[in-house]
This record gives sequence, structure tokens and C-alpha cells, in this order.
Amino acid sequence: MYQMEFEPGWTRRWVRENASRIEALRVERKISRNQLADEAGVNASQITRAERGRDVRLSTLLKIYAGLGYRVELALNETCEEAAALLIDEHDRRGDRRDDGLLMGKRWR
Repeated sequence: MYQMEFEPGWTRRWVRENASRIEALRVERKISRNQLADEAGVNASQITRAERGRDVRLSTLLKIYAGLGYRVELALNETCEEAAALLIDEHDRRGDRRDDGLLMGKRWR
């Protein structure tokens, strides 16, 4: 499973790796970009963009991989337990302020 680390330049590397992977899989299956586009339900220009490492939507990448016969699975892993605790504390503080009437007239969820 591919593990994405959040370090400088990770998005550029991830896009490049997917570009070469998509092209390699397409060539391995001996299909044209137009055939893949038809199978994936996207425009052929999106296949070209993806293979050249240009930015495409995640939804488009998922369709392209599905057109190649793959299902993409994404996993979320919490990287910082402190961040979750801080967000919960902030939520609780806002709730207390709302209850005390200090957030009157402001939007809150």
C-alpha cells in the first residue's frame, strides 16, 4: 500500500508517481488513451493530463484507475493525537461561551 507522508514536495511526487503508474498500466494492457477514456467515462484529455503529471481531480483519478481495472482504497491515519485533543478542547470552550451567552448573534455549529 502506498503511504503518503506530508513533507515538502509530497504532492508533486505523488502526482508524478501516479502519472507514470497510469501510463505503465495502460501500455501494459495495450489500450489507447481514447479506449481508456471511454472505459473510465472521462475525456481523453484527462487521461493525457494524468499521464503527464498535470493536476487532475481525485475523482478523475479514481475513474481512470477503475477504467484500468483497479479499485483505489484510501486510508486515514491520525498523525497527531494532540491536534485532535486541542480541537475537542476548543469545541468545549466554545460550547461553554455559547452557554454563557458570549457568542450571541454569531454563527456557531
